[in-house]
Amino acid sequence: MATQQQLESFHRFASEQLQKGAETLSMSDLFDLWELKNLPADQLDENAAAIQASIDDMLAGETGRDA
Repeated sequence: MATQQQLESFHRFASEQLQKGAETLSMSDLFDLWELKNLPADQLDENAAAIQASIDDMLAGETGRDA
């Protein structure tokens, strides 16, 4: 997506969120939400695979290490 299109998309998204009562969100929060909702398909698939791998590990009894 070209920069101008991204800017217009973010503006629409932010305006919609504010109309829905999200006026307490910061610009950073709005941008983070917009980015999450506009992930490229390959990145979304990668994130879903990583989450599924973690769930599979937990179901197999792997709970990780204490920090």
